[in-house]
Amino acid sequence: MDQKHLRKLINEMADTCPSKDGYCFIKEFLLHLGQDLRVMIQIKLIEKFKFERSREVKNDIGWEGAFMEWIKNGSAEKFAELYDEEKSLTQLYKEIKNGIK
Repeated sequence: MDQKHLRKLINEMADTCPSKDGYCFIKEFLLHLGQDLRVMIQIKLIEKFKFERSREVKNDIGWEGAFMEWIKNGSAEKFAELYDEEKSLTQLYKEIKNGIK
């Protein structure tokens, strides 16, 4: 993955990072992880799933619940099948959701 794409992906992952002076710890952390962001990308997608699922059931399902449901509903398997470092998080998440219906 080239640096330009890596920065774009990290900006998408940390889009809510609060920063008045332009510094964002999470962005710096992700940049220093190196080129292999696959695990972090899947965690970010699970976070999105957790938020959406919690809103559906009108109760926080928690991280453990989100991880378990992510695996049981086939999302983890779909992630492994569909993962491509050139895809945006939004695109990948939509493809996973469409693939498990």
